[in-house]
Amino acid sequence: RNVMRTGVLWNQVVTAVQTNPWQRGLEPLTASPVAAAVRAVDDTSPGHRWVVTTDAAPVISALTASGVRAASGTSVYPVDDVWLVVDPTRAAEDVWNRYAHIFVSSLPTDTPTSITLRGGDTVDLGLDLCGADASGLDIMFALMPVEQPVPACGAVIESLTGPVGPLQIVRLDG
Repeated sequence: RNVMRTGVLWNQVVTAVQTNPWQRGLEPLTASPVAAAVRAVDDTSPGHRWVVTTDAAPVISALTASGVRAASGTSVYPVDDVWLVVDPTRAAEDVWNRYAHIFVSSLPTDTPTSITLRGGDTVDLGLDLCGADASGLDIMFALMPVEQPVPACGAVIESLTGPVGPLQIVRLDG
């Protein structure tokens, strides 16, 4: 009976060690081809904000792991000077004033910015990436799936294979 308990316990320990994220750390994200490409591009023009225009968590995580300034991703607390660029009257404050997972979508040129609560703590931020709000947020780069249209002010500067399919890095000169 004790041998069986010891065997079961040993099996659980071995399994936990093999799947424990502390064992490998963040290296799978920080060393990913997407994070490396983002860092390389950001090094040429550092300090500007990035967005990801897909809901794919692995892509957003790779951008976050790259260490660049980003408007996409998880916001532990709202930063007024960022949100007030896109919502100066605070009309959508009940949506953005929270811990939030922020998903950015690229809207057609001259489409007004939209801020909506998808559910729970998920906020959708729709931006004309060539518009005044994106410029006010200092967004210069977008990591986009290849099937999404490149904004009028954008130019593809790199294509790469991401964790969920082909991606492109777009420089925005809006």
